[in-house]
Amino acid sequence: MESTRRFAQDREREMQLAHLSNLKRPRGHLSEQNSHNRKDSHWGSKDLLKKWANMEWKRRWLAIRGNRQAASWKTPWNRPVLSLYDGLKRHVATALMLLRSEVLGLRAWLSSIGVPNITPRCSCGEHRQTVKHILYYCPEHSSLQARMLAKAGT
Repeated sequence: MESTRRFAQDREREMQLAHLSNLKRPRGHLSEQNSHNRKDSHWGSKDLLKKWANMEWKRRWLAIRGNRQAASWKTPWNRPVLSLYDGLKRHVATALMLLRSEVLGLRAWLSSIGVPNITPRCSCGEHRQTVKHILYYCPEHSSLQARMLAKAGT
């Protein structure tokens, strides 16, 4: 599986580089071109630079990503999620988004981004301190869990 993914990435890179090498470059000295061509040539270089920057970003992203999993986003792709935030104040909507993506200061996430001297283990001894663990299972937060269930009416 890994070799197939690498092959596909290498093939995509080769195709992108081939595309860039086939782009037409302006010919002749700049002074030989009229002002219209000079302007087009300038924008052509800008577009080329943007394409290169985009390819470089993709290359770095794929190299850094490795085999890590994406954040825990469990909503099906076909469900519109913006409706979840309708009517919420900005700070509440932000907190909800951070909780749903698990990109906040819990130990599992901090460890995954390489914060020094941080392990994913929860202080209760569980192997990963995640939002789900805190909300449902962590014995150190049982009063929070009880309040949450009472407020939800379940």
